[in-house]
Amino acid sequence: MLLGLEPGHAILWKWFCGHCGCPVPRLTRNGKIMVIPAGSLDTAPPITPTAHIFWASRASWGCASGGLPTHAEYPESW
Repeated sequence: MLLGLEPGHAILWKWFCGHCGCPVPRLTRNGKIMVIPAGSLDTAPPITPTAHIFWASRASWGCASGGLPTHAEYPESW
């Protein structure tokens, strides 16, 4: 199910299951990236994290980096 709200020129879209209300996978606006809510996965994904993004603005109770590279924002290579 797709819910759109367009007051004036501001646009807000939410993608969720019409049955249970959970977020569902969706493409980003440019159609190049698929966003898959972690809570929608039945099993652990076959990949592991390669870096942490938005590290500078993480919650104070956030976990350690685990030795992975950290980035204050999106890496330039993305």
